[in-house]
Amino acid sequence: ALPLPHPSSSSQVSNMGRCTLPRQPSQRRLRHVVLLASLITAGQRGISYVTAFCGITSRLKTTDVTPRRVLDDFADDLVYREEVSKIKALRAAQLAKVKESSWATDLDRVDDFLLIAVVFLIGRYIWSAANPTRDSIPKGRMPSLGEWLRNESPTQVPGSWGGRAPPAPEAVAAARDAVTSNEGSVCKLQTVTSVGELWELYSFATQQIVEEVPSMLLERNFILSLLLQMFSFPTVYSDWSKYESCAVEELDLGPSGTVLKPLSDRSERPGLPKSGKAREVVLECGKMIDSYGLSLLMRSGNRDIIAAATLRVKRLPEGCHLDDSMEEPSVVCTVDINMIQEADALEAVAYIEAIAVAREWRGSGLASKLLSYMEDKAKAWGLNLISLHVHRDNWSALAFYHKKGFEVTSDWMGWGDQFFLLLKPL
Repeated sequence: ALPLPHPSSSSQVSNMGRCTLPRQPSQRRLRHVVLLASLITAGQRGISYVTAFCGITSRLKTTDVTPRRVLDDFADDLVYREEVSKIKALRAAQLAKVKESSWATDLDRVDDFLLIAVVFLIGRYIWSAANPTRDSIPKGRMPSLGEWLRNESPTQVPGSWGGRAPPAPEAVAAARDAVTSNEGSVCKLQTVTSVGELWELYSFATQQIVEEVPSMLLERNFILSLLLQMFSFPTVYSDWSKYESCAVEELDLGPSGTVLKPLSDRSERPGLPKSGKAREVVLECGKMIDSYGLSLLMRSGNRDIIAAATLRVKRLPEGCHLDDSMEEPSVVCTVDINMIQEADALEAVAYIEAIAVAREWRGSGLASKLLSYMEDKAKAWGLNLISLHVHRDNWSALAFYHKKGFEVTSDWMGWGDQFFLLLKPL
């Protein structure tokens, strides 16, 4: 590079370099340059001003929207936290209360359990009372009926100890006269043909038994059975429909006729339970035989029931309760399990489920007429024995059946030691 000459020098460069020195700028050009620089500077400042304005506007918009959202979110979060705090406080209070009263809570639970247990036991007892299972096994020696009446009957007149006193002789005579004078209407036997008549018979028989033997009210299951007659009546009705399907035909044919097949065929007799246990024998003997049954009614002139009886068929071990070695067969009073196990089968026996006469008609002969009819009907069904249960304190009934030839025997039908099973050969 060549050294530049001093600006004050006006000499020219020699022709050897073929170059000339730059001229000094004129005042006009300098003004143009200064103006252009000023414009450029003003443009840059304008751009900066616009940029600054846009930034300020953007910041203004941000400060106008964003804080509002933040405040809303904060308010929601505050409400949520307050609710959570309340729930936590409530749970803590509940836990504290449970801890403080844990013994009381446990006792309340025990009380609830005991209440449920008591209700269950009462319900089970009521159900068993309404549906009793006759499964008492007979034990020990059984007295004869005559021996029992001689040694155990009360000396005072029946009725003074709570039982029903017998009717006066005048009342007995009047009842006999009424039966004799109204033989066609009063002594006419009728069978049960409707649910209402069945309920009437059921209530009448129960009432007569309770009035005759008030001590039965203290017997197990009796009072509850009495109160639950309404609830157990559907079962009674279903049994009536099952056992008395031919009741009307049986009554029309009289005491010696029947439309049912006789039960005297030995080949059709069921055998004893295979296990040979006493309880199973009792349960088997307590069952009724289907289709065989008859309920009878007698009504007075005003249509009130004055006498009623029901005949069914059950089973007893064959040959154990009757001694036919002598000319006249006799009832065996005591039958133990060894004698039962020697039996070949179970034989059908007639069973009087109920027989009752209104007090004002006792002594009129209605009970004898009902009993005679049922004995003849049992013979028509091919049966050799007739039986029934009588309470041990029912002294008038025991004396009546003793007179009619019944005898006490071991009760393998399972009614227990408060009742006698009475048996009579036909």
